Amino acid sequence: MKTTILIARRAYEFHPDHLRLTLLSTAAARETVQQRFGFTTSAVATPPPSFGPIANTLPPGVVFNVGSIVSRDGTIIPIRFLNFEPTRVVIDTSTPSSYLDEVWTALTDALSEIHGGGGMTALAAPQDVRDYSALSAESEADLSFLIPTALQAAVNSALGVSVQERTLVPTMFLQPVATAVKYDGLIVDDPSSFQISLRAGSFPTERLLFSGAPLDTDSHAQYLALLEQNLRGGPPCVG
Repeated sequence: MKTTILIARRAYEFHPDHLRLTLLSTAAARETVQQRFGFTTSAVATPPPSFGPIANTLPPGVVFNVGSIVSRDGTIIPIRFLNFEPTRVVIDTSTPSSYLDEVWTALTDALSEIHGGGGMTALAAPQDVRDYSALSAESEADLSFLIPTALQAAVNSALGVSVQERTLVPTMFLQPVATAVKYDGLIVDDPSSFQISLRAGSFPTERLLFSGAPLDTDSHAQYLALLEQNLRGGPPCVG
């Protein structure tokens, strides 16, 4: 299956006292980051949510848009945004996820000389890392196999149309939910869910998919390859 990376996004999550927004919001810190990555804009503002709700704090956050660096292997890493939230740093690119740590290293190196009173540093070590990626994929398998036959027949009957007149396009959201936790309902933009659908702007006959998942890009491509294998009638695999 041929895939194209649309989004490679990573969140570095911090203990509340280990990311100092007050220091990161200063002109010195913002100018340091902006110059290191060539961001076209920066602002002290609440970032758009990307890995869940953002706490209301003062300062609210720092947002950088449209920059880049060159990796060790000479690859240009375009950065759509880099956001500082109260307990999270989010980096969004369109390159393989393996390059995100190079961006992180460049960021921490740039901020290493930024200190506040009493030995305050801008960033300590993150306590967790989360990934999200979105890929488009050219599948040789028919997406209609994702819809159970009984459901296809019931929907076509309700619509009063034949399969020749209309194609049912599956749009699926799968959310991992702990059995001991009450389900709160579907959250469409939940970065911990799996989404798969027809790629917007394509025809059903093109079999071009959009897939979003809480995975790095390599793991995501492997998951889609496994899905296609199962859709094409190969032996089902579960892990």
